[in-house]
Amino acid sequence: MTTDRPEPHGDWESVARYVPELLDRLRDHLWFVTPDMGEVLYSTRAFESLYDLPLQSLYDDPASPIRLGNPDDTGEIRRSFAEQRATPEAREFRIRVSTDAGNDRILRLRTVPIVATDGTFEVLGGLTEDVTERERATAEIERLNDLMTMVLDSTSDSILLITPDDRVGYANRTLRNALGLDLGEETQGRPIAEVMPQRPAMLYDLSEQVRTDGRTRTVSWFEPQHGRWFETTMTKAGDDVLSVSEDRTERREAEARERQWVEATNRAERLDALGRMAGSIAHDVGNLMRLALSGLSEAADALHAGGDATGGLADATHAAERALSVTHQLLAFSRGTETAPHPVSVDAVIASMRTLIERSMGDLVDVRVDLASDSAMVMSDESRLEQLILNLVTNARRAMPDGGRFTVSTRRRPTDPSTGRDESLELIVADTGRGMPPDVVERAFEPFYTTDQAHGTGLGLSTVYSTAVAAGGTVRIDSAVGAGTRIVVDLPVVVGADRPPPSTVLLVDTFGPDSDATLEALEAGGHDVNRLTPSRIVSELDRHPRRYGVVVLDPLVDGGAGIALLRQLRTLHPTTPIVLLSGRTSHADLADGGGVVFVAPPYGHAELLRAVETASGRNG
Repeated sequence: MTTDRPEPHGDWESVARYVPELLDRLRDHLWFVTPDMGEVLYSTRAFESLYDLPLQSLYDDPASPIRLGNPDDTGEIRRSFAEQRATPEAREFRIRVSTDAGNDRILRLRTVPIVATDGTFEVLGGLTEDVTERERATAEIERLNDLMTMVLDSTSDSILLITPDDRVGYANRTLRNALGLDLGEETQGRPIAEVMPQRPAMLYDLSEQVRTDGRTRTVSWFEPQHGRWFETTMTKAGDDVLSVSEDRTERREAEARERQWVEATNRAERLDALGRMAGSIAHDVGNLMRLALSGLSEAADALHAGGDATGGLADATHAAERALSVTHQLLAFSRGTETAPHPVSVDAVIASMRTLIERSMGDLVDVRVDLASDSAMVMSDESRLEQLILNLVTNARRAMPDGGRFTVSTRRRPTDPSTGRDESLELIVADTGRGMPPDVVERAFEPFYTTDQAHGTGLGLSTVYSTAVAAGGTVRIDSAVGAGTRIVVDLPVVVGADRPPPSTVLLVDTFGPDSDATLEALEAGGHDVNRLTPSRIVSELDRHPRRYGVVVLDPLVDGGAGIALLRQLRTLHPTTPIVLLSGRTSHADLADGGGVVFVAPPYGHAELLRAVETASGRNG
């Protein structure tokens, strides 16, 4: 390097004496030697810490540091120094040294030849820096990068790093194999549309949304070319977006097979319960059909005698509708139709199943029901909750072959600020059966795990667990051998979805077991109910026009006199909402004009409660 000797500037004379001391404090080694490297002209004391040698040894033997270096490095350095004497120009080297003190270091040497204006090579200057930690850190980063690449390449997920301009920042081996790319084919920096021409447009939109708001997003999509299902999760990574796609085809197929198996098992459980009810149901339907035949016989006699057959026909129709209602409810339960999750009253579901629970348990089991959740609503589906309860009933029945006591209860647990627990509903099912040992309790929720090889499927409690989790809740079991079993299903209450404030309901008595069932369902739904005979309805409303939120009426009550009562109510008390229960389509016109909610049998308790709530809302 040819230089003109710069003139000292500033007050050089005042500071010149401090320069050697300052240079000696530097961690890097500054040195000057003659062009032939035969003599060291100047060296800072950093030499001592780099080579673990006294400074004087360098002056005595300029080649002493070279002899500490790795032979592979020193040979290259000697050749380079020889070339530098012939062609003076700056050079840079790395040398690994092992000192006599046992220290291994990596040093970086930068040499600068000082050449006079006439071209004479006067001095070789150099700076030696200890880069040991830096080199080790770089090597560790490279090792981790190689390890990360190996991990990413070994996963079965397709991983893609998307740059802001929709180019490939990185694609792992799984993705490259899926795209049919050669191992050595370069993808980094190429447009994604060029590398993946079949990529769905929604994935481009998804990556842009993630890049804009920083929120992680997951989407499932179907790739028609190979008939595969994928689940892709995108996460913001700096300015880029990391996309991880999992092939879910086999899992979806397995889940579909499992759902089919669970549905088949649930259907079997339902049919088993229905089979146990068959005798009782046959008795009830038989009684109703006898009433129907009696009414038809009465009507025939009246017609034969030239009289009025209306009363007999009304009785027959009424009994036939009730029989149809019973069979419809049984069919609805056996089908187990499932809908999208929505707010459901657990108390109402249990109330509608009470007869089924009692008959499933049989005469040897004392069934007790205590519904005290104040009609709290949970996010689920009536069919799933029915299946959950039925599974618990089935397990309890099998645990008490010689009889016992079965209790189903609900209670509402308020929010607990000290623990952060939100308001919830507890469904508690307890029996006095055989109980379970700890190892069985621990595995009770595992799919297909059963201790009853003769009758069990291993899906009863696992279905209970999955239904509770789907509703955001939990399940726990308290049981001991010989001490019975207590299962607690804890479900979060849907905030703001409680039933409307209970109405005081005026129920027109139908003089039969169906009236008792209606009364029970309304009270389970939280309503105060006053049941009166048809002749007392109008006078009761005259005395207390504001007491009742809704009137529940069957137009076929009292031999069809309910139709006349309905028209009378609409004339005298037009603002009083009415829930009209009738299976005859010719009565649908009675709901015209507002103020009447029409419910066509066959109907269940849930439909009845919804009708009452709807009618009450119209009044409010």
